[in-house]
Amino acid sequence: MTFIDRRMQEFGYKNYHIQPVLVNLKTGKELVKIDAYNEFLFLISDNFPEDVIIQSDTHVFISAANNPFVNLPQEFRGQTFIESNLSQESLIEFLRVIPE
Repeated sequence: MTFIDRRMQEFGYKNYHIQPVLVNLKTGKELVKIDAYNEFLFLISDNFPEDVIIQSDTHVFISAANNPFVNLPQEFRGQTFIESNLSQESLIEFLRVIPE
């Protein structure tokens, strides 16, 4: 939570609340849309599957074995799309941070 606290302070938000967001990705090709206007989505999944792309108005994250940023905090804002092509179901976890 320290990272989120720091990021909210950087944007000038003193008060905010946090909600979990769970996205269950099914096998095969899938596209999931999350609206996060005036909100922040922080990716918190520990075991992140390969072949997933998360793209928002402010950030693109590509999951791959050779991506050195897989284990770093990822932040998304605005309209966010999760595109996957999985061989087995997977759960993606975010924290939705809503400034007050």
